[in-house]
Amino acid sequence: MREITRKSANAFYDGKRYGNGNTTVSVVGEQVTLLLHGNPIARRQKTGKEVQVSACGWATPTTKERLNGISARVGACIWQENHVWYWQGPASGGAVTLFPTSEGQWTTIHYGSNLEQLARAKERQYE
Repeated sequence: MREITRKSANAFYDGKRYGNGNTTVSVVGEQVTLLLHGNPIARRQKTGKEVQVSACGWATPTTKERLNGISARVGACIWQENHVWYWQGPASGGAVTLFPTSEGQWTTIHYGSNLEQLARAKERQYE
């Protein structure tokens, strides 16, 4: 995982502003949003139990990298085979599911109360 992805994911889950190159985390009230080239690709409420992710119409390796930084923290992953994106995680019940890449399509990942435990495990994995 790239350093910019790790730092932006940490800021996203910590509810703190961050900016580096093409990646920004904005915080407005309780809403935390990860933006790539100004496009929102992940959002959550500070006190919520879910993350919403979107390719925002940009099915690029960089978009997938940033989304995986966010998704990995809640036990999900996104990958591509033959130009088609897929994802798997808690909200899919472990099943492999198509990941929508069109603009305006969002996928919700529910993580319940285990975010802190998952976050610590994932951080150790990438240290």
